[in-house]
Amino acid sequence: MGLRKSNFFPAQVVWNAFSVSLLYLGVNWIGLYTKYLTERAQRKAFLETRRSLEMRFKTQKENERQERLLLSVLPSFVAQQMIRDIAMEEEKALGDFQPDQFHKIYIHRYEQVIY
Repeated sequence: MGLRKSNFFPAQVVWNAFSVSLLYLGVNWIGLYTKYLTERAQRKAFLETRRSLEMRFKTQKENERQERLLLSVLPSFVAQQMIRDIAMEEEKALGDFQPDQFHKIYIHRYEQVIY
């Protein structure tokens, strides 16, 4: 009685190859799906950051434009005083800014002005 060699049936070999291939495809699909979700999240974060920076630069540019307009209409010391007062009110409000600066009147009296 010698040792018998076990014979693999062709169906069993095919089944093993199919199951390994299916496992391989499943793991690769999960990896690709995870990569897709990660790339999508990174792209969304990038676009949001870009949009935020664009709005920040646009707001900064608009603020500079408003300041130039204010300085072209009012004397510089009055405009600077108004800007300082607005900044102080913003600091006091801590986020809930309610503009009260329009209740303050910036009037200066000049005597002996030459026309």
